[in-house]
Amino acid sequence: MQNMYTCSIIHQFGKLEDVIELETRELSICGPNDLVIRMEYAPINPSDLITISGAYRGRTQLPFLPGFEGVGIVHQVGDNVSQFKIGERVMPIRQSGTWQQYQIASSENCFKMDDRLSAQDAAMSYINPMTAIKMVVEIAEVKKADKVLVNAANSEIGHIIIELCLKIGADITALARSDRSANELSQKFGDQVTVQNQDRFLSVKNVQNYNAMFDAIGGPVAEELALSLKNNGMIVHYGLLSGVPISPKLNEQRPDIQLKLYWLRNWVHNAPYEDVQKMFDKSAGLILDGTISTRVFKTLPLEHIKHAEKALNDPNRSGKVLLKL
Repeated sequence: MQNMYTCSIIHQFGKLEDVIELETRELSICGPNDLVIRMEYAPINPSDLITISGAYRGRTQLPFLPGFEGVGIVHQVGDNVSQFKIGERVMPIRQSGTWQQYQIASSENCFKMDDRLSAQDAAMSYINPMTAIKMVVEIAEVKKADKVLVNAANSEIGHIIIELCLKIGADITALARSDRSANELSQKFGDQVTVQNQDRFLSVKNVQNYNAMFDAIGGPVAEELALSLKNNGMIVHYGLLSGVPISPKLNEQRPDIQLKLYWLRNWVHNAPYEDVQKMFDKSAGLILDGTISTRVFKTLPLEHIKHAEKALNDPNRSGKVLLKL
């Protein structure tokens, strides 16, 4: 067994490039109920940056190992573990720490990846795909011919929401915050989706036309867009790009609107193990049959982690930034 490995660590909250550090550690012996995983790839998600910034100080104890999504190969199996074998690809969840070369995780928090997925696709098969599946299928219960509004639509999760709604047969309007993003959406989805610049959409008095809206922005933008919902329409709110919550005034103006907040974390920490594994299998199936996809903008080796924020803020970025571990 390799005895030394590199991990990233956070000793104080702040911007990733200012506070992320690399340490060399000695690999611990695998506990009886644990797996040692040789990590392969890990995406850098908004939830990672938010946690590093200190937004969740109440549930984040310093120092901590960042990274909530990533895959690796089982390197060692604890004596009491029978459901995993050395060489299988798994994803450890319900804890942070994927931004390191080796991770020790409880076998109860590890899930098998479909071996037909590439390592990169497997690494991105959790947070965005599962969030989108839960919201589109189980929360909004989108049906054929439903009219659906998606804001921040050129994000990776925006694409997946659109792809799932297309599979169902919904009528989709995708809103982009720039003309460049609008052009990318049009190039990808063609005439299957109505693409509009968000500011132009808001400048027009819209009739109450939509069954559901998937909102990653919050604040005044979401409140104004919500006025385009039909009577008893639904907002599924899953992100706060504006940094401003949706005001209670919306309920005063449109008490008929159903506002559903969704965070995948709440589900994965409470769902039975078998249900989470089934969701991983469902996500893999949708990736493999081409229904959903995730773009990769750049892959960085772990030793270049301090350059990640620059890549994430690149004005031409389209897709995920991945760490190669």
